[in-house]
Amino acid sequence: MVWFPASTCLKPSYPLRRQLLLSFGSSALVTITFVVVLAIVSAYSFGKTIVKRADTVLRDQVIRDLQWSTRYFADHISSYKANVEGTLQIMIEITQDRIARYGEEGWEDDRYVPFFDMDSQRNVYPLKSAPLPFDWEIKSNVNDDDAFEHYQERSPWTANSGLQLSTATASFHMQGTCDPNAGTDEATYAPNCSAAHNQIENGGVVAPNNITKFLYEKSADIGVLLKPLFESQVELFGTSIFFHNGGAGASLYFPGVVLANPPSYISTGCDWMRAINPYTNETYGTEFEISQCHKAGENVSIREYNPMERPFCRDIALDPSRVHWIGPFGGTMVPLVTVGKAVLDRM
Repeated sequence: MVWFPASTCLKPSYPLRRQLLLSFGSSALVTITFVVVLAIVSAYSFGKTIVKRADTVLRDQVIRDLQWSTRYFADHISSYKANVEGTLQIMIEITQDRIARYGEEGWEDDRYVPFFDMDSQRNVYPLKSAPLPFDWEIKSNVNDDDAFEHYQERSPWTANSGLQLSTATASFHMQGTCDPNAGTDEATYAPNCSAAHNQIENGGVVAPNNITKFLYEKSADIGVLLKPLFESQVELFGTSIFFHNGGAGASLYFPGVVLANPPSYISTGCDWMRAINPYTNETYGTEFEISQCHKAGENVSIREYNPMERPFCRDIALDPSRVHWIGPFGGTMVPLVTVGKAVLDRM
């Protein structure tokens, strides 16, 4: 191997400086090149190892976080459902206390309410509230400046719902209620509307009966108690109680609302009332009560709204043992879900 330096850097014809530069410079260049190549190879190898390790660690972290987030989300949903269902159960208790043993002889005069009065020696409900307005009488008490005061976090929903809402009172609706002076306003108009349509003593003109009056009177006391429930649960867009009312249906709402959205609906009929109520072993309704409903497929004015003809009411009534979560539905900034349960009389 002596020939290599002799033929490259130790030639006698080269000056000493050139021989030194070539000899030491070549060795330094080779060494540096080797070190650089080794460093590149090592860096590449270590880089791949680090990337692989980082990917494994990140993947494990994501899985752990996802499991924790899923568990947290499930806990949150469970807590939310417990809160909502708890509120629903309070509504059921309030309704059963105020309208005790509906349909039995004496239910109209509060014979069965669980509140005994020592002075009169009879059962007396402790509240006596002012009569409720009909839905068409509701005037919204909210504007853009004070919406949050009335609806808290729900104010963006109400602003885009197109509904006339009032937190000042609940509202009541029976078939045929309308504004005699509405003209052709689709929200409150009914053909040939007169004061008789709103005559609560006999249940109006469209589906008259002698039950509506008592439901209307008792609903006023229930409506007072719905207000604090609504204010305590910011998840609630609104609360409603729907009455069988001899098949004619009747509705209680808080906040009070004008039934104008949509102006009509398609009835599903009330044939479902021929099913057997598992708690009474009798049909949900008589043939006469079924006849108080509009036929299935009929397009019905909102002025003659009967909740007994709606799919959600049918489904809840036919399965009274559980809480129903129905939806979600669109139409607002946030999709809404209906949560309901059948209210059966205490026996």
